[in-house]
Amino acid sequence: MSGRRELQRRDHENERFSGMTFQDEDLEGTTWESCLFEKCNLSGLKLKQSTLSDCTFTDCDLSNLSVPNSRFNRVSFLRCKMLGIKWTDADQLLFSISARECNLSFSNFFGMKLKKTPFTDSKAQGVIFTDADLTEADMRKSDFEEAIFLNTNLSKADFTGAINYDIDILSNKVKQAKFNFPEAARLLRSLGIKIEV
Repeated sequence: MSGRRELQRRDHENERFSGMTFQDEDLEGTTWESCLFEKCNLSGLKLKQSTLSDCTFTDCDLSNLSVPNSRFNRVSFLRCKMLGIKWTDADQLLFSISARECNLSFSNFFGMKLKKTPFTDSKAQGVIFTDADLTEADMRKSDFEEAIFLNTNLSKADFTGAINYDIDILSNKVKQAKFNFPEAARLLRSLGIKIEV
């Protein structure tokens, strides 16, 4: 297990960080490869121009994480609190994440390429997906209350078990996307159709 001082080094590989509190710190230009973070409080952390590859975050608080020009390559989040992250600031040329059982509410994925990205069993309330490419994304069993889908490519995305989504099928691409009842009835709102029960 690495300590607090070790976290401030520029290069990290195959390290484990557990139970650490490291809020609002600046870790500009750092590199993390195959690192594991468990039960860490990293809220407000600044990761400007940093690179994370094959890292896993479990039961961590990353709310308001700052990621300008940082690269996220095959980074996994499990049961993490990730409120209000502006992912649009990250390096878009190399971006690959997965989120399972996380709280992503009020985060911003505007215009991002998120093909096949898993957002499963998560809370994604108020998340901005405008102009994003979510082709074949796994959105199962997540809560999308007040999430914004506008000009979003949802082709072949899987929304089975998802709830509270409001998707205008005329303003988004939904070809071969998967939905199930009763929530799928929400899709008819954009057509002005009322369903009587």
